[in-house]
Amino acid sequence: DGTADSISAYIEGRSLDEFKCAIYRKSDNRLVGATEIIKLDATFTGWKTFNFGEPRPSLSAGTDYCLVCWGKFSTQFLYGDPEIDRGVFQRITYGPWPDPWSPGLTNLKCSIYCTYSPVAPPPTRKLRIESEPISVPVTLDGAPIGNTPVEADVEEGTHEVGVPEEATAP
Repeated sequence: DGTADSISAYIEGRSLDEFKCAIYRKSDNRLVGATEIIKLDATFTGWKTFNFGEPRPSLSAGTDYCLVCWGKFSTQFLYGDPEIDRGVFQRITYGPWPDPWSPGLTNLKCSIYCTYSPVAPPPTRKLRIESEPISVPVTLDGAPIGNTPVEADVEEGTHEVGVPEEATAP
């Protein structure tokens, strides 16, 4: 999991144009986030980085996304899909990002990538449970973790520790 910082795309200048990028969730074609708009002149050809504003889009591990770049005068935006080795696009008049978008297939592909920051996992603490004179079974948040003495790494926060109500020594 993480948050998107920027999208970088390889752009070939053809006319004075403004460009913007976005992330769409592939499963439902919904807009996840959009970058700043950058104006480029006709002589520009190369990689350009587009930054996300705050709040930055959240990304989830295991979820497929479409990265798209859209130029004001190109009337289409593209995304390269490595699973099908083709590009997808939508041809509409430049304006607000559609949500959802309705991509079609094309043989064109683009060079584009997203830079993101991983979300730090929550802090953990070591929990140690002991009992004397006998060992007893212990549950943590309803799941068994062993017999005392037992240790577990737990995320910060409130947890429920369970032991049998009656435990007697042999």
